[in-house]
Amino acid sequence: MTVPDQESDQHARISDAGRLFNVLKAAIDARLSDSVLDALAVATGGTKSDRELGYDTLAALHRLVKAAKDEVQAHPELKQDLYIGSINSIANVLNGVVPTNPWDTVVQQLAQPMISLEFCADQLNRLSDEPRLPATTIRELLKELEALQATLIDAPLEPDLLRLLLRKLAEMREALLNYRIDGASGLARATESAIGGIVKNSDSIKKAGRVEQLDRFL
Repeated sequence: MTVPDQESDQHARISDAGRLFNVLKAAIDARLSDSVLDALAVATGGTKSDRELGYDTLAALHRLVKAAKDEVQAHPELKQDLYIGSINSIANVLNGVVPTNPWDTVVQQLAQPMISLEFCADQLNRLSDEPRLPATTIRELLKELEALQATLIDAPLEPDLLRLLLRKLAEMREALLNYRIDGASGLARATESAIGGIVKNSDSIKKAGRVEQLDRFL
């Protein structure tokens, strides 16, 4: 699984509506005549054969629709009917999707709704407090995690502690891979989980003493 390229403006901000637009646009730009699942898997960095990722992405799009509506409602200064209407147009298409049907038929249905969604996403991106993390930064962080995992495997640690640390690294890696959909909230959950695991196992960590690989993790 790879990290799809995102906008180059490292100072830009991103909203849930923006994430919804970006994932759908990536699937449309892939220009696939394969199934909906294949197109959605490719849009989020997978391969056409990764049906599980396709189903996960379809479910995530429905979550983003709800989250985008919540964003609009959190800004009463916006024209609610206009913005909610643009998101509902996308929801109506997604609600009628048959996962194994050809993606290009869905693309035709999304043509007009995507124009409205792009306007909605642009405005909500401007109002968002969440900075967009560049794809290059995500790739660098993934490399660091993979390098740490490789060295941690050989660390002289108790098996239970080692398994915990490797599991937390896997969670952080998954959050980075899913950043396009889950955004900063996914990274925050993985970080909080890692901190919680460290606190819960503080005695085992103290007992391990100074271990270079452990120091790098902490």
